[in-house]
Amino acid sequence: MDLKRLTEIVVRSWSFNEDTYPDLAGATPSERTLFAMRHILLHVQKDVGKLASVCEAADHRNKEINVYEVPLIVRNFLMNTLRLAEVAKVTPEELGQLVLKWEKEKR
Repeated sequence: MDLKRLTEIVVRSWSFNEDTYPDLAGATPSERTLFAMRHILLHVQKDVGKLASVCEAADHRNKEINVYEVPLIVRNFLMNTLRLAEVAKVTPEELGQLVLKWEKEKR
């Protein structure tokens, strides 16, 4: 599945509207964007904490990683990234080009 299709799924399933987020009632477009970015950041922070918990627990259990939680955390990172890109008006194509540019600059 490509980034465009994944982005469409994430955006459709995670909309920023007044029904879900009452604080958006009467918000200007820039306030809506800032709210969405801040809310996505909160989700990222939650997932960073989940990953930290998995890693910290592994430090105490002979370095074994919880293989059941990690894929869900990775999924959440991807979903947060795709949603943030859409809110920031970065298209899937642009996101792909930015990754290719990064890879080229790393050489």
